[in-house]
Amino acid sequence: MKLILHHLTSEYKIHAKVMWFTLVILLAICYALSIDASKVDSVQIIWYSLVAGMVTSSAYKKDFSLKYYTAMPIPRDQLILIIVLGRVLYFIPGAVTLTVYYSALPRDPLFNHSWPLLMITYFIGISIFNAIQVLGDIENPRIESVPGRFESFLMFFKKIGINYILGSSLLVGGFILIKSSVEVLGLHFINNQFLIILYGGAVLTFLMYRCHHIFLNEHLSYWSWKKDGALATLLIAASIFPAIAFKQKAANFAYNHGPTPYFQAVDEIDQLKLRRIDTKIHDINAKNELGYTPILVAVRNGDLDSFITLKSMGASLTGDEIASASPLDPKKFKEKYNSLKLAILSNNPKMLETILQQELYGQGHNLDALHFAAHNCKAAVIPTLIEFGFNPNQALENGQSSLFYATQTNCYSAVLELALHGADVKLKDKSGKEPKDYTKSFQMHHVLKRFESKKMQQNRLPASTNLANPHLKR
Repeated sequence: MKLILHHLTSEYKIHAKVMWFTLVILLAICYALSIDASKVDSVQIIWYSLVAGMVTSSAYKKDFSLKYYTAMPIPRDQLILIIVLGRVLYFIPGAVTLTVYYSALPRDPLFNHSWPLLMITYFIGISIFNAIQVLGDIENPRIESVPGRFESFLMFFKKIGINYILGSSLLVGGFILIKSSVEVLGLHFINNQFLIILYGGAVLTFLMYRCHHIFLNEHLSYWSWKKDGALATLLIAASIFPAIAFKQKAANFAYNHGPTPYFQAVDEIDQLKLRRIDTKIHDINAKNELGYTPILVAVRNGDLDSFITLKSMGASLTGDEIASASPLDPKKFKEKYNSLKLAILSNNPKMLETILQQELYGQGHNLDALHFAAHNCKAAVIPTLIEFGFNPNQALENGQSSLFYATQTNCYSAVLELALHGADVKLKDKSGKEPKDYTKSFQMHHVLKRFESKKMQQNRLPASTNLANPHLKR
């Protein structure tokens, strides 16, 4: 214990200036980011705290000499522990930053149950990172000392492919398996951050043992065709087999692929090929895995020519058709997408205008169309929606207008279009927050502030109503 404390004290004296400088820079960055926002972004705090330690640790790696430590009269297991703990000092400025801005971090039972558990998890995580670095420091000189290029490549592949990629996959898979087992057994009292700490501690113990074992047995760093060849074959097969076996199934989940030749013709934007397809043999309204018909694909692509051709060939578009934009629907819009929303996704004003002129949707439908366009940053179609009577200040159940959604996604073009067409930048939702309270971007705050001035409000464009759709009047 005295030896470890002596080493930590020596490391601190050597790197004290760098540590204090890093801490000041981190705190200054986080403070600067929080000036024009309600609070600094939690992702930025965590990211900068980790990167600062990694950069400092990597910068000092060039001065690291394994031979120097090997010459010390210290047991090898203690030597590994000393090296790993010595590098923890580089991450202390990050820990201080996380502590200072802890109130800005979201609470989570698995990753941020409380401050003490967060700190334990943080130091276990960086210790795992340090142990992996030490493992590389042990093996790198051996890789460089191999005279043959092919043997050196095999050792490098073993280090990256087997140790890192396969090891990381087993690490994540092991945690998922343990978490699932805990849920099945009903051990909910440890199904939180305690589980992360226990699993992280077990991984760190294994890595320390691995470092010690490879340090004492140099032959383990070299390529073994019997052992490493089998693992490499397993890794390559696991990477390639799913892509080959499920190629067709994966292709079916693309919105522009389908069971009839119409899908291919629409995807290729080939009008002549479309007209040559026999409608008696192939169903022009056949759906693919995601619920798309050929005409919906044309709408989604913004292909007006294919849309007109399919309509003339008898393709149906009643407004009741629904489809998924992708296999994973955004959380904010869980429902399936109709032709209007697919036209919005195309970001083609002409296509959207054509769909709106079909008068497929009655009053009270698709009130969130502007919200949908703003959320997906489809600024080009926003003026068209407003011209057809969609209100930029229309609020949903949560009290938020489309400007809130554009602000949350930091879509400057959508914010400008909405604000220029009369969106109220001072509107408050049911929680009493304004659009600017949902962004940490200084530029977005500046844009919204400009539109608060009376001069900018006077210069806004009028939001017109299309006479062809009187039911969409504002």
